Amino acid sequence: MTQQDWPISKFTGRCARTGRVLGEGEEFFSVIVPEGEELRRLDFSVAEWSGPPDGALGYFRARVPLKGKPKKPLVDEANLFEFFERLRDETDADAGGSEW
Repeated sequence: MTQQDWPISKFTGRCARTGRVLGEGEEFFSVIVPEGEELRRLDFSVAEWSGPPDGALGYFRARVPLKGKPKKPLVDEANLFEFFERLRDETDADAGGSEW
């Protein structure tokens, strides 16, 4: 599922409480709150975070990305593919070679 599947506002780069720009590499908290028919994302600096507001659907801690530094993928695709091949082979061996 992608962000396009849910009407959630994007990261603004500013603390929702103070309006201060969050700096590169700075940790912050994001919270998702319902607002009418949409879901609104509010970002807070660590210093201004006092916990999620009432009615929040969820929250997470993140870090402002560094400019010019490529994002590291969450999973190495080659390793993931290899893992599933090993899993398939182990499952086949355990099941006596039968199909799924």
